[in-house]
Amino acid sequence: MSKISYCVKIMMFISSYSPLSLIFLVIDFRAVDITSLSSFFNSLFYHPSISLLLLFGTLISCIVIALLLRYYKNDSTDVKQISNLRITSMDNEVLSYIFSYVLPFLSFPAERRILIIGILLLFVCVIYIKSNLIMINPFISLIGYHIFQVEYENMEVMGKADRGTIILISNKDRYNLSRDSQHIKVCRISNDLFILKGE
Repeated sequence: MSKISYCVKIMMFISSYSPLSLIFLVIDFRAVDITSLSSFFNSLFYHPSISLLLLFGTLISCIVIALLLRYYKNDSTDVKQISNLRITSMDNEVLSYIFSYVLPFLSFPAERRILIIGILLLFVCVIYIKSNLIMINPFISLIGYHIFQVEYENMEVMGKADRGTIILISNKDRYNLSRDSQHIKVCRISNDLFILKGE
């Protein structure tokens, strides 16, 4: 698969904002009146419709992305072999993403927070998809993956040696990946985005 569908990209965007969704749910949560079970969900949050949409949307997107990564890691249809690697960690980009987009939302006035966050998320979503920033995702880090920029040599493409740079998602940290840097197998997710093949 050389190109990820827009549906998957949107799900990756939603999952990337799982920390913001969790923070919003905590802020919007209120004490529940157990005696009013008939309106249990409405009494959970100050904005029940938005909060429940966020909750289920985030859960579904996170589950789908976790399953997709597992599928790609074990996929055998587009496996490439690369060697002579120079590895640079991109995990710090995830922290920059959180501090740049998630935390500033908390400073908005409460009465306008939902509208402002909605507008900003729409713009960020378009940029996220158009700029192919799908690998910058805190959720991917939370489930144990690391992001690397990898310069490689001798990748077999159409029977010819090649050189270039890819973005690699790996469940190995930099130390363990560096030990195998002379020879690893990767599965293509999209264009220059790959995942380390499962063993």
